[in-house]
Amino acid sequence: MNANDGSELHLETIAIKKGLKIFGGVNSELRQQILDLIHKKGQTTVTELYTELSLEQPITSNHLAILRSAGLVNGKRIGKNVFYSINYPRLEFLHHKSQQLLEMTTGLNK
Repeated sequence: MNANDGSELHLETIAIKKGLKIFGGVNSELRQQILDLIHKKGQTTVTELYTELSLEQPITSNHLAILRSAGLVNGKRIGKNVFYSINYPRLEFLHHKSQQLLEMTTGLNK
């Protein structure tokens, strides 16, 4: 598709919105800190996260919900606790797509 070639502009708005949700999951310094801490521990609970990061529990839970919604963390209930771990394949996919986008935009600026 080229500019003014007579064809309609086709945007996959649902796919774009889903992509924004995934990218938005890591577009926060606090969520990056949460991901880093989960990575270092292998798996952890919301209590361990908010204690170590000196946050309030609702704030931590809210950020974990965003990360879960973006598919960047997995939650596994064991008894009363939910243990969170990194979804490494999803994070690697996100990194790969970010690299592709950067390469495309770099090529456009030449």
